Amino acid sequence: MCMSSDINEKLNMFENDIVLEQAFFEPKDWIKSLDEQLKLLQEKYLIGAMIDLQYLEKRVNDPLPKGFVRVAIPKLSFLANLNKVDDPYIKIGTLIEHVCNLLEKQRKGKFTHYRKGQLEQNCIRCIKIIALRRKLIEENIPGDILILDVNTGGRYTGWTPRRARCDITSKNNRTALFSVDLAWIILLNPDRFQHCDNLSVDSVAEEYFSEDRTWECVLFFYYRGGKSIF
Repeated sequence: MCMSSDINEKLNMFENDIVLEQAFFEPKDWIKSLDEQLKLLQEKYLIGAMIDLQYLEKRVNDPLPKGFVRVAIPKLSFLANLNKVDDPYIKIGTLIEHVCNLLEKQRKGKFTHYRKGQLEQNCIRCIKIIALRRKLIEENIPGDILILDVNTGGRYTGWTPRRARCDITSKNNRTALFSVDLAWIILLNPDRFQHCDNLSVDSVAEEYFSEDRTWECVLFFYYRGGKSIF
């Protein structure tokens, strides 16, 4: 998942990659209004989280790029303080576990967390350049909440996660979202996953370790058998 402008450029190192035809899609009208998202964040899930009013006014008036939706997500630095984590980019797994617990309560048996208890530092790591960019964004925006324009999967549909990550990290105007961001977006907008043909959402901001594929794995959310799955 990324926030950015366009995806027309090709990388030479991937010229021979096969890009699969899109077979899954985002449901229509799944995104809640920004006011609804902020109300859920500030009055239900993160009571006391602040958003800078000047920043909010600016973002509300910014034009929304075609194919994107506007979301409210908590800063990783805010979540780190909430969970007593020194560095959110080193202990990102703790932040993911916290919001996945909220998803489990919200979905009441219709959310499966396959990586529960498997998100320690030796299993998940953030891509350094992506983490540095995110840290800079958070340092330059006051308050505890970010307002981002995102495309939840459609931009890189058919690309391998490796190729999508390389495309994002090679361009200064592209910022990938972390698994914890995706989880918050899904928590605040539960209609994102409704049917088995709903497009899954990958996180290319982290790498996940497995014994058979080393650090090549990618964490993602999808829908199957009447459940949202991570």
